[in-house]
Amino acid sequence: MKRWYNLKIFGSFEQLRTEIELRFPKSELVMLQTTDHKNIHGYWIPFNQSDENDLRVEGPAPTMILCGPNAEQCEMIQYNSELLNFYLNNGINVMVFNYRGYGLSEGTPSVWKIKQDSETVAAYVRQRVGQNAKIGAHGRSIGGIVASHLARKGLVDFLFADRTFMSLNEVASAMLGAWAGYGLPILTGWLDTDVTSDYVFSSCYKVLGAANNDEIIQDTASLKTGVAKMIIQNELKTRLMEQAFKLRQ
Repeated sequence: MKRWYNLKIFGSFEQLRTEIELRFPKSELVMLQTTDHKNIHGYWIPFNQSDENDLRVEGPAPTMILCGPNAEQCEMIQYNSELLNFYLNNGINVMVFNYRGYGLSEGTPSVWKIKQDSETVAAYVRQRVGQNAKIGAHGRSIGGIVASHLARKGLVDFLFADRTFMSLNEVASAMLGAWAGYGLPILTGWLDTDVTSDYVFSSCYKVLGAANNDEIIQDTASLKTGVAKMIIQNELKTRLMEQAFKLRQ
């Protein structure tokens, strides 16, 4: 099985890296060092890839940091051509990176460490494009944790939470039952997966995308449901306080 698994006829990440560099000749391989001295691997892909592209952007071009779904290496972004081409064709630079433990990125993945690593990526992008350029974060699925964290920290100007969840605990509960929601933090040590609070309390421009037929993130565990619940709960608290205040009068 091991011998079959390592056969190069199925492709390799070296092949993917070569392919992305050939498809996007102006892309740059980036290695960033985190606060705990781990190397994080990514690609900087500027929007002006073709001489035929006459798109002009006044001032510094905006940049989108793509935070991918679980188990997707950043080299695979080239096969999500609709997403990548949308940004590049609209004059937006793209920064993609591998979470720690994925691809060429060092370390062992955890929610807290990945959040910290994303801050390193955002700082690199800000230094590269300058203070006047707009930076966004697009988080798909588990990438919503990362993108929403950057937004709440004030490190990006725009957030797109794309088909993500309110928390990993809720995803486990929706798929397997309440016991899984309680057991997941104990088994994994992933304690800080509350996307709802980060999304709601981020002050930048933000967009929330959802898919009603998502087979992994059920509607009851989606971020849109989490945001709606938080708004309703806060509204009810306010009304109850008003009623209590009137009764006291």
